[in-house]
Amino acid sequence: MKGWIFFLAGFLGVMMTGPGFAQSLLGYQGVIKVPSAFTTPDGRIVLGYGQVPGSTSLFKRLGSNVNHQKNEIYFVNIGFLPFIEISGGIVRYDFHTMGVGDRTFAIRCLLLKESKYYPQLTIGVHDPFSAYATRMSQNLTTSYLVTSKTMQLFKYSQLYLHLGYSNDLFEADQYLLLGWFYATELRIYDYVTFLAEYDTEMYNYGIRLHYRTLSVLLTWLDEGQSSWQVAYQIKLQ
Repeated sequence: MKGWIFFLAGFLGVMMTGPGFAQSLLGYQGVIKVPSAFTTPDGRIVLGYGQVPGSTSLFKRLGSNVNHQKNEIYFVNIGFLPFIEISGGIVRYDFHTMGVGDRTFAIRCLLLKESKYYPQLTIGVHDPFSAYATRMSQNLTTSYLVTSKTMQLFKYSQLYLHLGYSNDLFEADQYLLLGWFYATELRIYDYVTFLAEYDTEMYNYGIRLHYRTLSVLLTWLDEGQSSWQVAYQIKLQ
């Protein structure tokens, strides 16, 4: 615990400039597991790596062999055109010895851009071809509609509210999200963001730290189990 405290203090102490970006644990624009309606800007690429503890494994409903196995997540997120976001990644668990891991793909489309009176609206589809995969690969499927709204609280802080609904449009053995989900983010000085969400099954909390094109996500899932992620943004234009 002391190591985390020193890490946070040091990171906050060297922050200098630059707004942040917000990647979920699986790489798409979002909070922790919950997606947001905000999409990656055109011409941006985000590369990232993270870990999820075994007690909150993304494969926890697949049986005792996979349950309680730490997950390692590698991802790439791309802003393609002003209204399309594409994500791809690999999720591995501790004892995985064959292949590269569970591959995941997501595409999100901006339907309505946020304005003073209207929230942002985005539709997303994750792993739509899971019905044709083996049961061990049907883990992260979902399709959803999500809306997000920005509220300016003070001069240097914003509150982001997210609400969405995910369904079982695509057949799968396990769904990443299924039902209503919601989240909130409090961003201060563009450098620190406090996170809270309900991901259709459990409540998660976290903090996201930004330093120029680098983002560090620290989260506490369900019963206080910690996970983390490091993401780096590349601007092509």
